[in-house]
Order: sequence, then structure tokens, then C-alpha cells
Amino acid sequence: MRSPYTLTLFVFSLCLGIWLNERAWNGQVFVYIGEQRSPAAVRSISEYSSLDRQALHRSAQEQLLAHAQVLRDGDRLGVQLGHPLVDRDGGKEFGCQVQDHFGAFDQVELTFMGNGIAENGVAPHMVVTSRCRSQQDLNQLDTIWIPLGEILGTPAQDREFLFPSSDPVSVRLEHMPDQWPENWVLWSVRFFRQDDTANSLTLDSSLLRQARPDMLTLELSGQ
Repeated sequence: MRSPYTLTLFVFSLCLGIWLNERAWNGQVFVYIGEQRSPAAVRSISEYSSLDRQALHRSAQEQLLAHAQVLRDGDRLGVQLGHPLVDRDGGKEFGCQVQDHFGAFDQVELTFMGNGIAENGVAPHMVVTSRCRSQQDLNQLDTIWIPLGEILGTPAQDREFLFPSSDPVSVRLEHMPDQWPENWVLWSVRFFRQDDTANSLTLDSSLLRQARPDMLTLELSGQ
């Protein structure tokens, strides 16, 4: 049987190891930007000091929705999502572009389901596609702005909108009835590369609901 001294030493050593691991490389969290096990491939340590360490232990859907919110700016609604880290070659990689570094993916696709109405028993879909970037806050993706005012000014029908700008967005409407739903619920999120759509990460409604039981919703009543 271990003596109290041995047990105390074991616990102390374990805690010390965790402490040192958390603070390796001058106390900063490391994410692989290039080749695995190549410290030179990791950018200047101080650049990524604002990364939330808890993200290393959260699932992708938890990172995505931990601080997700819907913003309103005039006739636009903005979807703000967390920036997930993805497992890659034994380490973690930024899901989307960070500053001048590419991430695992360069596009994000949000699928919303319309509430309360359906066309032939199928709920309407709104699929929003945008670039996948994190330019300001490593823990957040750049806000995806949806020009809902412009969209709602057209008849409710299946169609696709392209909004070219410095942050281009496309919006595709499917299974639309002849009236607009009052709100849209975020149903799935897909990250992918434009030049390799097979390289993707999809978070479906069951995974999103695990991370956030009250599903993220776009309310149109204020439009």
C-alpha cells in the first residue's frame, strides 16, 4: 500500500506535469500551422496568445456555439460563430484562415430551416455560404452578414442570391412556400475547401443541439 508521502508526491508530479504541459513554449498554446512536430512551422508564439485554452478540450460544435449570437444592423442580420480547432495529424489546426495563414477550410455553409410552414411537407431551407476567416479574434469567426431586407423584398420562392463584396455571401432558398417563415433555425454547419469539397467537416442538427439545446435562430419579426 502506498504511503501518504508517496501518494502526495505522485499527485504533485502529475499536477506539475500538467502545469508544464499547459505552459510549454513560454506559456502559449500551440496549434499546428504547418508540418506536425515542426516548431519552426508554428508562427511567432505571441501572435496566438489570445487563443482560448479551453478550446483545446471542447468538441468542434461546442467551440462553434459557445458564444454564438445573432447581430442586427439595419436590414442585415449577422451570424457570429466560434472558431473551431480541428484535429489534424496528432495536433490541432485552425479551422479557418487566421491572419495570413490558411486554415483547414476556406468556406463555411450554414443551413437554416424555416419554422412553422412547409411546402409539400418539407420545411423551407436557406443555405448561406461565405468565406471562412478569423481576422480579429482567434476565438471567433468573422461575422457572416445576411442582407435579409433585400431578400425579403422579393417573392418567396426557390432562388439563389449572390452578394459580391469584400465579404461575398451567397444565399440559396429551397422548398419555399408562397410566404416567408417568421424565423429560421440553424440546422447544420459545413466547413469545406473550395478546391476540394470532399475535404469537409459537417456538424448536423443533433451535434448542434448537444452543444446548444436552444438552437440559434434568425428572427424576422424585426425586419
